[in-house]
Amino acid sequence: MARLWQAGQRILTNPDSDFAHTQNHPPQDYPGIIVPQLALQDRDAVPAIIPHILIPVETEPIAQRFWIGDDNRTRIRSEMGPLSGIENYAHVLL
Repeated sequence: MARLWQAGQRILTNPDSDFAHTQNHPPQDYPGIIVPQLALQDRDAVPAIIPHILIPVETEPIAQRFWIGDDNRTRIRSEMGPLSGIENYAHVLL
């Protein structure tokens, strides 16, 4: 599934926590990854939280970034350097 998003230059939005592993899915290899991590992940809850997760999109780039959104904040990670680990880690309160 991830390859389809890469090929189509689409932002991957999926509550599957496997996409939260940046070593398996490096942010720099994707147009963007959004992983909603909600207490209740039903059919209505996930689409309802996306606008709140995207509030920082006006000031933070989404391309080649990994965004994790929960009920209270959005965390953003950028490219991982070879030794430095995560170079950018921002907390944005919703």
